[in-house]
Amino acid sequence: MDTQRVTQGESYQNYDESSQSDVGDSDSDGLGSRRRNKKEPRQQMKKSVRILLTAVLETIREGGFNAVSSADRHSLAEAIDATGHHTALHVLAEMQKAELPNNSKHLQSLVKFLATPGKKRLLAETDFSERTSLHIAISNGKRSMVKWMCEAYDNIDAILSIQSGKRGNCIHYAIESASERSNMAAFLVDLASEATLSAKNDDGNTPLHLAVAYRRV
Repeated sequence: MDTQRVTQGESYQNYDESSQSDVGDSDSDGLGSRRRNKKEPRQQMKKSVRILLTAVLETIREGGFNAVSSADRHSLAEAIDATGHHTALHVLAEMQKAELPNNSKHLQSLVKFLATPGKKRLLAETDFSERTSLHIAISNGKRSMVKWMCEAYDNIDAILSIQSGKRGNCIHYAIESASERSNMAAFLVDLASEATLSAKNDDGNTPLHLAVAYRRV
């Protein structure tokens, strides 16, 4: 498999395009899964998404989101880290505040670019713990990032409804989240369908059950 160089900054050098060549199109359900070429050697799917993302964030710090080339934007959108099935959105949701640009306008532009529905449907991707990037952003109390992701996706209920293992969907996560609990949960409840709000986790609890239990604590 040919190796191509991405021209954006030193951090992009020696980036192995084979790390994203197995991504393929979404499966027929369009959510949370990608076809992978199982014959592809796992070691070829290397180069961390974080390396690509760090270089893009540095460009944003220096010149804003518009300074990021179209090629670099799409390379980042297509990259998946084989070690954790993490997309750039997963990594952004996990990053500490000090790692992110101070200008929220440009960070918002990046998040919305990555979260907008398209061929890759990044917002629907799950990691090996069955979490979408929205699950992670909710758990980490990143209210602004959660808002940007939701604004970028036309049918956000399809993302809110994705179950993450035993804990349930994004509404379950929001109610259980230790930080920004009430504001974030209220925002997401307004966006969710009745089916999402009545979905049960592995303990048989709906988001409403969790909300009632929380108020009693």
